[in-house]
Amino acid sequence: MTLDSLYYPQNKLKKVAYDLANKPICKKEKQLIRRADKVVVQTKKMKDRFIDELQISDEKIKIIYNGVDHVIFSPIKYQEKARKWKEKMELSDKIFLSYFGFLDQNNGIPFLLDALSHFPDQIKKRMVLLMYRI
Repeated sequence: MTLDSLYYPQNKLKKVAYDLANKPICKKEKQLIRRADKVVVQTKKMKDRFIDELQISDEKIKIIYNGVDHVIFSPIKYQEKARKWKEKMELSDKIFLSYFGFLDQNNGIPFLLDALSHFPDQIKKRMVLLMYRI
């Protein structure tokens, strides 16, 4: 539920304050999920968690996995436009990586940043990482 994506403090006093502030939010969120006619989740693990923790019936929960429409987001479709833009911006030799989403542990941001640190120096010098927080 809500606490999964939010920052959780390590300091004991801050934890108490955090829990007091977020407990009503989590309680309300659980009530809303239990009352919903249908619940959509992105993973089987989350579905199992809702069944176990919130006692929601299996039939009520639908999994819609994350995905990308490979026709709309085809790199081939935008290859010429990207080449012209990179040329205009004098970035033709750069390798672009993009991330759009929440900047939290659940979405693997620490994993991504750690993985990038293992790239060879000649590649790292050419890389541009674009991160957009939702």
